Amino acid sequence: MPAVYADHPFAVIPTPSFPRLKNGEPIDIFHRLATEMTLVHNLLLRSLNAIVLQAPHITGADILPFTRFILAWHTLISVHHAGEEELFFPAVERMTGVVGVMDKEKGEHEQFHAGLDALKGYVDAVVKGEEKWDGGRVVQVVEGFGGVLRGHLKGEIESLEGLRRFGEEKMKGVMKAAEEEAEAGMKALGGFGLAWAFQQIDYEFEEGTWKSWPAAPFPVKFIAQTVMGRIYADGLKYSACDRNGRLQPLYALRDKQ
Repeated sequence: MPAVYADHPFAVIPTPSFPRLKNGEPIDIFHRLATEMTLVHNLLLRSLNAIVLQAPHITGADILPFTRFILAWHTLISVHHAGEEELFFPAVERMTGVVGVMDKEKGEHEQFHAGLDALKGYVDAVVKGEEKWDGGRVVQVVEGFGGVLRGHLKGEIESLEGLRRFGEEKMKGVMKAAEEEAEAGMKALGGFGLAWAFQQIDYEFEEGTWKSWPAAPFPVKFIAQTVMGRIYADGLKYSACDRNGRLQPLYALRDKQ
């Protein structure tokens, strides 16, 4: 069996900036904003792929560390959407002057939150010993919301590019608003969550164009990737990527290869 990577079933999203950079075309703040969000969304999709592909093969001593991996994914998407709803979307509304300008995106969150809650509820019950581990059940729950989630993640990129209709002058603070929301989210993740997030980033994506993303201070990246990466190695071995930012053969499938 060939090596299995976290590149399916939920395909990552191309950034709007990459083809323009390849063609020597200029990048405006809306390309930049949509690209930043694409990279966050791809992190979520890669790690969701890692969950759904490995879950049926998790047994014994791998169960509890893998539940921690799943809960880290749930924490990140919850923090990300809370940050959008509490910080970023209101900021966009103030800049555009249009009440409810991001209501479509906010409403879409509700379409898959029941699925997210079901996933967390089941995994929490496994951790507490109230439920037996069943990887097939995890796959079933993810399949129930994964397609809708992926559609939302892609559609939101298009909505952010659509903010161009308000003009750069009116929207000049939009990148700062996005950065503030991202910074608040990183602080909410904690040590394991931050190390986990960095190990879902593919530095080779789109010919390595985004290998310096995210724009975190070097000490933060070093601690998250190296120090925390070693401390939490048992829970991070299921990651989509290795500590060098390359897609890796998925851990739970290596003995099948």
